[in-house]
Amino acid sequence: MALSSDSIKMNVQYFSFGKNEQNANSAITAIKAFVSSSTSFLGAGKSGEATTAIQQQLSQQVEHHEVLGTLVITANCTHKNALVLAPFFLDVDKAINVWNKMYPDKPLNPWDPSSMQKLAENKAGSEEEMNILSGAVYGSSFIGMVHIVKADDSTSS
Repeated sequence: MALSSDSIKMNVQYFSFGKNEQNANSAITAIKAFVSSSTSFLGAGKSGEATTAIQQQLSQQVEHHEVLGTLVITANCTHKNALVLAPFFLDVDKAINVWNKMYPDKPLNPWDPSSMQKLAENKAGSEEEMNILSGAVYGSSFIGMVHIVKADDSTSS
């Protein structure tokens, strides 16, 4: 179901590596922060996975090559089509059981209409609430890196 619009956000940044290990570590930390902020819209779990993969790949490149710098390209997309769970069926008995597990000190009694009425009149912002997921929107992300590697060439004749 088209609930929003397709969007794309691209970002590019160059990170220079110094000649010592301390500068390389600070550049890796800066790249991790850049990727983390670029992918934060995907949620903490997926953003963390991307950041970990970037760190591992960078560490491997720095270990095996003399990297002078890295160009990081991020492209993030949101997709207009959302998944809506329809028809949405809610099992009232299961919902009451879940509520009573979540708030054992304030259980619901479906046989007491006055307590149910008090809960129904409860104002927004109270601490007792149960959120229900009824759909999902999707996004995707691309992260590309271009490593600038020092290459020495010598010839003799």
